[in-house]
Amino acid sequence: MRVSLTILLLTLALLTACAPSPRGQSNSELSRSNVTIEKLAIVPFLKVSNDASLREGAAIVERHFAELLSKQVLLIIPSRDVALALDGLSLKPQEAAKICATAFGVDSILTGKIRRFTERKGAPLGATAPASVAFDVAIYDAPNGRRIWSAIFDEKQKAMTNNFLVARRYPGKGTRWLSRVEFTKWGISEIIDELPLGDLP
Repeated sequence: MRVSLTILLLTLALLTACAPSPRGQSNSELSRSNVTIEKLAIVPFLKVSNDASLREGAAIVERHFAELLSKQVLLIIPSRDVALALDGLSLKPQEAAKICATAFGVDSILTGKIRRFTERKGAPLGATAPASVAFDVAIYDAPNGRRIWSAIFDEKQKAMTNNFLVARRYPGKGTRWLSRVEFTKWGISEIIDELPLGDLP
């Protein structure tokens, strides 16, 4: 009986390690020794519409990326400062990279677009519909404007009964329904875990 239990636990551990998660679709440029990120500017995120929920989602995603990346990058320029430098305009990444490099001396910029930011319906222990969030992000070299990394998060929270391996990765191990803010922060954390930045110099 003890041997069977041990085998079961080892199997669960192996399956959990293989459970799917949001992944950075990484360009090989970022893992090369000649590409480093020490100073990064957060460009205000685009929205697929001017819906209030998407505006809220953009602010949350920008802020949480800045918070987590500040642990791996020496200097983060927040989106509010970048918006002033760009005169509030939505520019192509290549143009934004040149302006940010001149204005702030950064070597890279982070851009993104919010596509969905839907709140759960109901309470944490009794939701009738889960939180659903979608956004994409990319890092561009500055001032050249060459894309060196990108990632997509497009997820709806799954119930423990529907997908045990994914659900147990959530905060709370799948025992409750997350708010869209919690779900977004989890997704960003998962993405940054795959970002090959290395340690601070």
